[in-house]
Amino acid sequence: MKSRRYSKIWQPYPAGYDLREHISQIFQFSVRTPKMTRFRLILTYGLTILNNSQLTNVTFISELELHTDEQTHECSFQIENNEKLDAGKLCSTTQLNGMFRVRVSGNSKNCGCNGYQINTDTLHTFLKCKVTYGLVLTNITESDLSALSNIKEVRGLVDIQMTNLKNLSVLRNLKEIYSKNGEFNENVCFNVQNNPEMTRLAMPALKELFDAQLGPFIMNLRDLHPEFCITYDEMKLFMEKRVYFINIDAKYCTEDNLTIGAGDEGFVVKLTKVSHLFGSLTIRNTLLEDIEFLSQLEFIAVLDNVDVIQIVSNQNLNFVYFPWMSVIITRYNRTVVIDKNPKLTSPELSIFNVQYATRIAIVGDSLGKGFLPENI
Repeated sequence: MKSRRYSKIWQPYPAGYDLREHISQIFQFSVRTPKMTRFRLILTYGLTILNNSQLTNVTFISELELHTDEQTHECSFQIENNEKLDAGKLCSTTQLNGMFRVRVSGNSKNCGCNGYQINTDTLHTFLKCKVTYGLVLTNITESDLSALSNIKEVRGLVDIQMTNLKNLSVLRNLKEIYSKNGEFNENVCFNVQNNPEMTRLAMPALKELFDAQLGPFIMNLRDLHPEFCITYDEMKLFMEKRVYFINIDAKYCTEDNLTIGAGDEGFVVKLTKVSHLFGSLTIRNTLLEDIEFLSQLEFIAVLDNVDVIQIVSNQNLNFVYFPWMSVIITRYNRTVVIDKNPKLTSPELSIFNVQYATRIAIVGDSLGKGFLPENI
């Protein structure tokens, strides 16, 4: 059947009303056959089924192909206040899998939870929630948030602001956060801001931070307790999930900068398998000829106010290259200093893979004018 673009609000029907018959009239073909004919329903503006006191099932939804907006791949899907309707398994259907704007509530059985409506009055309703559409905690000073402890997946914005929380351990079972930024949007997906008592994240189960449209997953950690710190395991997750930070007002719970100096040349072989560096890198006053021992280094995250990398005064050094570098996270400046290495003189020196856009300023007398393009 030819597809058509359609947006409809189903409002109350009298007792015994045959919703399938109404759909048949709308789409002008019979749905009374033993197996409903499959057709395509393009939901750009959304589907709403509200306040139908006699409605007992919406199984027809499983026979639809839902085609959404081409840019956001999303539409509003609202099934609420149908007091006899069992919608307990609706959110797990193929049609709704991956949708973020699903609202199913006020029915005899519901699925999913609207995380944009968490407050003192609604908190108890989240006790059985495993999937929420968004998770917003603002202006909450509750001492007991244990009703949120069973949440395992969030689809949409996580926004924690203006609370007295010391950490997010109440979300100890949260494993996955999914956003829908897409290629051209830069919306914050995980915002933790203006929580002056927060010293840790403490979300041990968190394993996935992902944009469902392959756009950037963006975090903001700002205006927290002065002692707020991030563990190496947490930073490792942020690195490997390619998280972008608007702000990262944090320090490491333990610091671990890497400094290679005079006399350390015989020990660098121990670094050949290092892929993650939690702190800055300094190579100074050595007799090294190259840095091949760091060829596996892929991730660097620096939270101190220091240069990301310093390679200075190495008399025999003639080659510097990080072939696998793919993520550099910093709280402050993003500067690499390569200076006073007399055998490293090429003005066209490239230290990163050409496919990696670093947004790094590279300075030093070995590089002619002292700066290279951002996307070297």
